[in-house]
Amino acid sequence: MIKNMSTNGGHIQEFRSNAYQDFKIKQADFASVWNAALYTELYPEYTKFKAEIVALIRKYTQVEQAVILDSCCGSGFLSKDLALEGFNIDFADKDPSFGVDFMRELNKKLCSPKSIIPAQWSEYPEHDFLSKNKNNYDFVICRGNSFIYASGGINTEFTPNREVAERRYIEALQGINYVMKPGAFLYLDKYKDAEKPFKCSVGFDTVSKKDIIWYCNRKAEAGFREASIGLEDDEHAYVHRCDDLDNQLLVQSAVTVGFKVKEIDLVYEKNFSVFLLEKLDN
Repeated sequence: MIKNMSTNGGHIQEFRSNAYQDFKIKQADFASVWNAALYTELYPEYTKFKAEIVALIRKYTQVEQAVILDSCCGSGFLSKDLALEGFNIDFADKDPSFGVDFMRELNKKLCSPKSIIPAQWSEYPEHDFLSKNKNNYDFVICRGNSFIYASGGINTEFTPNREVAERRYIEALQGINYVMKPGAFLYLDKYKDAEKPFKCSVGFDTVSKKDIIWYCNRKAEAGFREASIGLEDDEHAYVHRCDDLDNQLLVQSAVTVGFKVKEIDLVYEKNFSVFLLEKLDN
């Protein structure tokens, strides 16, 4: 499998995706592979998952007037469909290039001039556009296990530091809090504390003739989590390593910023722990 992936002695589940398919990595990059994994491996009942999120937004906002921000839109999973269904939603991401295709499709269908706001959470108060949107959003989405990278570590040379990570999580939440109305809600998910390590073969690359491996392993004792999507036996596999963000640290950071926090259960979100953070009056 992917090299340089120690397990700390833990058992790693190895399996093949039910939606295993062929890819041509030179023409369809790993963003396409990730989309396929999202829709087929993580959310095989996507329509029901989307309906559950729509019901949640309707419960916590006045939908007709609500302004929504997807704060880590990536390739447009979920939020693209929310926009197509009429929700007033803006898109932001640290790396807008990942969402070029979905934004082009969305603007064509809606005849709109929207673009992805290039900003990471901690930068919101200083960003040209978002700085003018203080107290603007009724509902913010931060999903797809994205918030874990707020601590800054995204490489194989990463050294975990819980104290630094806590500061950066707080700074990121302060940035999101800045653009939310008092009483607004932030939907935030993360890997489960009880996450089990796995290596999943999500497809076959017809160019290299290798399997494409999706790998995740939380190493709580060592203070970090690592994940990747890459070619089997490729020593240059795309690896993310980040500080371990357990539920306690997330809640502690959110309360420090001024959020009221509750963990919620969703029927069709089986992969991540989900939290609703309510911005208190300030």
